[in-house]
Amino acid sequence: MEARRLIDLTDTESASSVTHSPRARENSLSPIGSNWDRVEPFTSFNLKSPTAGSSSSSPSKYRKLSKMKELPPSSTTSKPIAVKDVFNPDAPSSSLQRNNGLGSSVTPSFAPAPTPPDDDASLKKFLSGPLGTDLELHIIAHDKNIVSLMDRQKLSWGVQYEIARGLTEGKWSWASVEAKIPQLLGSNSETAWKLKIPKDLIHAENKQLKEFMRHKFILCGRVFVPFFAKDHAVYLVETAEDYERCAADWAGDQFRMSFKDIINWHNPLDLNLNQPINKYATRFSLVFSTSIPALEFKQENVEIISDMSDTWHQLGKPPAEYIKTDGCGFINETALKIIAQVLKYHGFPVAIQGRIYGAKGLWILHPIDKSPEPKIWIRDSQQKISYRPPVNRSHLIFDLLSVSSPESSVRLSQQSIINLSNNGVSDTTLIDIMKKALIEEVRPLMKWQGPQAMEILWNFIDRMSSVSRTRLARVATSMSRALGLVGQVWREEEIDIERNQDTPIESEEITDVYAGRASSGVPLTLSEYVMELLQAGFHPKDSTILKEKIGYLVDTTIKSIVDKFSIPLPDSLNAFIVPDPLGVLEEGEVYYRSSNPIIRPETQDIYSVLTGNVLLGRYPVTAVDRPELSRWVDVLIVSTKGEKSFASMLSGGDYDGDKVFILFLSSLLEEFKNRPVKPIPPDLMDANFQKDPERVKQFAERVSALAPRDAQKAFADILTFDLDDKKFGLYSNLQEYAMYEYGYEDERSERLAYIFNALLDSSKTGDRLKPGIFEKDRKQFGKNIPDFQSSPAGKSYIFHTLQRAGKAAGNDLLREYDELKEATQDLRENVLLDPYNSAANRVNQLVDQSKKPGHSELCSTLNEELKSIRKCVDEAHLAHKRVLAELMHAESASPSKKSTSKAKTFKKRKSDPMARVYELYDRQVKDVFFFQNVNDIKASFAYQLSSRFGFDVAFRELCTMKAKASPYGIAPTTRSFDEAKAIPSTYVRAVTRTSVSNA
Repeated sequence: MEARRLIDLTDTESASSVTHSPRARENSLSPIGSNWDRVEPFTSFNLKSPTAGSSSSSPSKYRKLSKMKELPPSSTTSKPIAVKDVFNPDAPSSSLQRNNGLGSSVTPSFAPAPTPPDDDASLKKFLSGPLGTDLELHIIAHDKNIVSLMDRQKLSWGVQYEIARGLTEGKWSWASVEAKIPQLLGSNSETAWKLKIPKDLIHAENKQLKEFMRHKFILCGRVFVPFFAKDHAVYLVETAEDYERCAADWAGDQFRMSFKDIINWHNPLDLNLNQPINKYATRFSLVFSTSIPALEFKQENVEIISDMSDTWHQLGKPPAEYIKTDGCGFINETALKIIAQVLKYHGFPVAIQGRIYGAKGLWILHPIDKSPEPKIWIRDSQQKISYRPPVNRSHLIFDLLSVSSPESSVRLSQQSIINLSNNGVSDTTLIDIMKKALIEEVRPLMKWQGPQAMEILWNFIDRMSSVSRTRLARVATSMSRALGLVGQVWREEEIDIERNQDTPIESEEITDVYAGRASSGVPLTLSEYVMELLQAGFHPKDSTILKEKIGYLVDTTIKSIVDKFSIPLPDSLNAFIVPDPLGVLEEGEVYYRSSNPIIRPETQDIYSVLTGNVLLGRYPVTAVDRPELSRWVDVLIVSTKGEKSFASMLSGGDYDGDKVFILFLSSLLEEFKNRPVKPIPPDLMDANFQKDPERVKQFAERVSALAPRDAQKAFADILTFDLDDKKFGLYSNLQEYAMYEYGYEDERSERLAYIFNALLDSSKTGDRLKPGIFEKDRKQFGKNIPDFQSSPAGKSYIFHTLQRAGKAAGNDLLREYDELKEATQDLRENVLLDPYNSAANRVNQLVDQSKKPGHSELCSTLNEELKSIRKCVDEAHLAHKRVLAELMHAESASPSKKSTSKAKTFKKRKSDPMARVYELYDRQVKDVFFFQNVNDIKASFAYQLSSRFGFDVAFRELCTMKAKASPYGIAPTTRSFDEAKAIPSTYVRAVTRTSVSNA
């Protein structure tokens, strides 16, 4: 199987996505008053990246790592600090005699993990053997002579990579590259590498694909080995090995590590023998978090503390649902203030999510610690990887993912709607919520009259579509999550009302959101398109293109609410869920205090502490005011009293960064009736799943009898096991059909829901469906749900009920918009026609005067120049019409073909169907001397041929012409300044009051 078919070699993190934060560079920790070092920001240990900056020096990242000296042995041989119970110093440290478990018994800091026994020869054989070196080679792109030439020329690795990528795409050959190498000198981009694999290939040829991944891959003489699979991609790491190439210090090659050293740097095999082998593989995901290195801790200031599990009285490790602090540790105020200073937060957050020392999860403000040095307390439940002291400094750096912050209202989803409906909320109430959402989201798009109406419309679209936040995320790149610009994304784009599981957003996704602009300057999102037409001075009452685009916004907003059931919900919040740090909340009580005032829409009351009855998923609880908890703002604090962890009842959640939706809309609370949760059937897992209980130790012993290459292939299989088709998305569809056919509480629906949840976590647990289970379920439940118009009479299904009401309300709004359009005029913008008309009139005037001496030759020259301009535009226009015809044909294809066509169209930027049109239009018109405003004439003539064509190829020029014609004048600005702007809320309030007073 050819590599080109199997993989799409993708540059996943450009320089813009991993560049060191200038904010972090500018900060100093000296105002806090300490002796520790501030960490110079670098990405989450990118083991080998291309040379940054000048090719004559080592990469800054490598220079930093080379300076990381191991801490002196004396610092680890001293007696470990054992922190007593911070709430009850005299309390015993027995695991069964805890106070509230949030600071009690403490295990020694960095206690060495047990090493294999001396007599375990088979285990030692595997642990001492090589890893990755004996895998078979697969060459992606390599030419010994060209690679040698590129290295002699000190061609930066980023440039070499782009050369190789172009070669695999068939854009050029090695022979054509050789002559151009001297022209390719330049700085480099720091890059992480992964092989992106199409979903259909994973489904269709999973076995062959996994076999292919049992290779080491050669790219320009460098050797890359697969070591982690996630989300339809395999991540590869460059090792210290070379193929037909000599290592070069100027490229930073001296800092590379062997594959075995890389593995043991992150997750030492000999220290983590009891990890289930599949979990061992998933631990590499910690390396790929979109995080910011925020703070380095001293080794003696990192403590491991026990979890609270006071209701578990049996021997052995308690199940997760009995761990009432699962995933949540402590961090002191000093550390939080340093992080706030580095990230320029307004005040320090009380909860931060991140990774440190092989641990992951959430850390909240320590209740009493006032140490001047930063300290952190890691729960047993947070510790995923064991290390042997002295610990490498890189493991003592806190990689920040996100922080607590005040968040606005949430949106309902299909899962949350059916949960509410099944728990007593009436169809009428849900219909009212949907209708209100339609009016509030759509009607402002139709307010075109009044003072500053266009500015108000611009601001509404900005807020509705989060355009300003998206633009900030483009700039912030990998810092977006930590700065609160990008939220969490649940798989399949559906958010559960009970638990918003933290899923790291890849920097590639953020980069795709940015995506640049077409050469015409046209934005690639509909909302930005409308906003930029508005700010250029176009008005929907007389601009056909603007009315058309706003119409699309109206239609897509209605479809989002009615068809996708993404319904904004008032009186709701979203926050990290954390265990009570003081143990003062009673069972069934929660505490939430916002750092921003909360306004209740119905009464306009302003408050900061939530009180009264609220809904967390399917659980009604009571929000109370406990002044002693007032320091912990913007997090939802739940009680640690009761038999089990409250978070575990929310779809099996924990406290490692899960967010919950807090609902307090009175109409929901009045009708909601809680129903007891049915326990998981005891035979569910055994009947449907095959477990792989093998642990690292057992795996090592098993493969030690194999030949070295076969043992390394077996290890490669483990590292890439997550490439399996887990089918959780398909089971979501199967469960939806079961709920439609049999009901929400039917045992068949519940069984499919449990299987779906198990498959979601299968990469961690290693659970796999037994052969034949999926095929049997697909045969029974793999059917399409009819649309609401075809549904049998008398069939009760909440989504059909909502769609019927929503479609009717949406159609009323669409008719209202059509009436608004008909009341306006469709005018051709004279200001956009003027440049071409003026040029044509000038030529015509010279034709009339051509008989005068000297005018004939000038007339001929001007006429030819204008013809050349028209010819350039005409050729692009013909190509544009062909593209539109192809797109219309694709839209009229069968549903399966249409989805395939869209996937191919938008899979890669390089396959943009408009690329050829832009290329033809952007060609320089040669031999034009007398017309100085060629770009304006081209844009004007394109607009004259077709307004859509004109805006597609000359968006920037047409908007500039319109803005220049404004009676208020134009405000010249660069793109970067423009995208940093937003209309302040005070301006909106002021002009809104003006509009009301003038009405």
